[in-house]
Amino acid sequence: ETRSIPVILLTAKVLPSDQAKFAQMRVAGVISKPIEPMTLMEEISEILDWETDF
Repeated sequence: ETRSIPVILLTAKVLPSDQAKFAQMRVAGVISKPIEPMTLMEEISEILDWETDF
């Protein structure tokens, strides 16, 4: 069973219409390009609600 695996999208599509589509897909979160490599793990941790010490 893979339903419990969270999906995070990395995309350049950030228009409100795109965000509405993503919400319907039930993804855990969306990270918009361009990304900041130094903060990527922090963004992922926030989406997944992980406790971190960054």
